[in-house]
Amino acid sequence: MSYAKQVLGSQPDDEKVLGVTWNNSSDTLVFRLDKMVNCEPELLQPITKRDLLSSTAKIYDPMGLISPVVLMMKVLFQETCKAELDWDMPLPLELSTRWEVWRANVSSCQEITIPRCVIPENKELIQSIELHGFGDSSKYAYGAVVYLRVVSEHKDGEEIICINDEARIQSEREVKSKPTSAASLSCANDNVTEKQSQLSLENILPKERYSTLCKLLRVTSYVLRFIANLRTKVAGTEPNLSRLSLEEITEAKHIWYKHIQGAIQTSKSFKQVQASLGLFKDNCGIWRCGGRLSNANIELSAKHPVFLPNDHWFSTLLVEECHRRVMHNGVRETLCEIRSEHWIAKGRQFVKKIIAKCTTCKRYEGGTYQIPPQPSLPDFRVSDDFAFTRVGVDFAGPVYAKPIFSKAPVVRDETDTPAGNGSLSRRATYLKKLLEHFWKRWSREYLLELRERHRVKGIRRSAKANPKEGDIVCVYEEKTPRNLWRLGKVEKLFKGNDGQVRAVALRIWNKGKETITLQRPVQKVYPVEGSRVDETTSVPVRRSERVAAIEARKQQSKRGR
Repeated sequence: MSYAKQVLGSQPDDEKVLGVTWNNSSDTLVFRLDKMVNCEPELLQPITKRDLLSSTAKIYDPMGLISPVVLMMKVLFQETCKAELDWDMPLPLELSTRWEVWRANVSSCQEITIPRCVIPENKELIQSIELHGFGDSSKYAYGAVVYLRVVSEHKDGEEIICINDEARIQSEREVKSKPTSAASLSCANDNVTEKQSQLSLENILPKERYSTLCKLLRVTSYVLRFIANLRTKVAGTEPNLSRLSLEEITEAKHIWYKHIQGAIQTSKSFKQVQASLGLFKDNCGIWRCGGRLSNANIELSAKHPVFLPNDHWFSTLLVEECHRRVMHNGVRETLCEIRSEHWIAKGRQFVKKIIAKCTTCKRYEGGTYQIPPQPSLPDFRVSDDFAFTRVGVDFAGPVYAKPIFSKAPVVRDETDTPAGNGSLSRRATYLKKLLEHFWKRWSREYLLELRERHRVKGIRRSAKANPKEGDIVCVYEEKTPRNLWRLGKVEKLFKGNDGQVRAVALRIWNKGKETITLQRPVQKVYPVEGSRVDETTSVPVRRSERVAAIEARKQQSKRGR
């Protein structure tokens, strides 16, 4: 008899121990599923996502002794989350059917009993005790279990007892690329091509994770060092744990050169490019440009630069890196820095496109949004109404009169009287003709000339797009240097009657460490980030001394101090 039976023999049979029911008479842990989960069908129809989670949470099993029962409910709840169902929406037919099957199984097995004591009562008969652990996984879940194997002199010989097990659902991690599929399908297949057996650098080092060329080359160098250290471990030598050297960076750069150039050799236009640029392979197997500078007193990389296409993201990172090296100068300076080691196809056009997307240059040199066209003039500005019909200002009056009581007359009494109704009619007719003549000349000579100015004169550095919500912009401030203009975020757009965006509401971080909302016309807003526009003309590229370059040099000098 166990210690629990001896001490607690006179107390009630069932007690709670850390939330789990314990029968002290039989010394077993009891799980009554009919009480944990209400299995009456009329109360669970229709089953919803909320009911499913509630039923799963009612089963308390901290040691995982009844994991197979709970695991099915967890997998079912995971599928409801993938289906993006609302909490009170009835489950689809397939999921509700699986719920009914689970509920029927729980109803048939209302009580589960597991012995608490794992060591037999007759300890003198025990010969050996062993622990065995197992683990496995599937598409839906993974688990682990630990068994206690007790070998004794009992008639049964040995006993295997489950001590603890743990099961969890599998999180969704889909492997999109399968570089080893060729080896896993058939090891004896001799037709596996070299393209299938090689790993692509883009799969190992995705472009979304690297924003600069330096970071890409450093990570590539560390990957190569890791591979080399694995080889040294096999050979029994010491691994390399020092800082990256120039040779490792150069090796990483050569690997990227070969990878990029290997992809363009299969294109139809490669032979034409090879003939026009005189491409040849050097000792490292890298394609370089020929030319007539072999005898020039310059470095070898400048005599024969490495050829790169303009449609690869490595070239984009290279242009951005060279643009930062020349302190955000124009196309000419950036292109000279690139051509000291590399030659990019259609380089000037490609560099101009990349510089137009530089946020630093747009901050100090970019133009405003596209100015919307002028709307039609209102009707009261082109109609022959009376004067001051639409304006509440009358500069000719009113004239306030004040009575003056004096002995001397202020004005002389007039003795002239109107000649009669005939003269007044003729005068009114004359004035009417004058007004008609004036309106005729005004409408022909002035209104028709306004057609010449029906469009806004385009700004040379304006972006070719309208603002959108979420754009990061620079707000114009009068009598303030541009480098001190505040940044803001477009929160709301204001459109005119013609549907054109004419003003925006901006959320700006104020000096008092709080956000304020301002309303500005699009002519006073300069886009910095977020606009899906063709900004080839938003940043000047031919100016000899650009503001962005001056500011970059100032920041560099401050960091140097």
